[in-house]
Amino acid sequence: MKIVGQSTDGRSVVGELFIAHDTRGVPLSVSLTLLHASDYVPDLYGFYCDAVIAGWSPKSTVSRIREAVVDVYGFEYWQAVEQRLARLAQEHT
Repeated sequence: MKIVGQSTDGRSVVGELFIAHDTRGVPLSVSLTLLHASDYVPDLYGFYCDAVIAGWSPKSTVSRIREAVVDVYGFEYWQAVEQRLARLAQEHT
């Protein structure tokens, strides 16, 4: 994982979450827990894109992200993430 940008509120955005998950076996919820505790923002759109490129179905990818986000941040946070993912996916198609 590495810092890939900055959020609108000035926090570091950490990417390459899919690499950690897929090649190193780190559960997404563990990565999110560590990032949350350190006040970093996860690049979930990057995770989504990398997973789909690797052959995961979009529906399965969103389901896995949802499960981890709800576990770590709660359902309200997931709803905001889901809207942003949908908007970004639409912008990049």
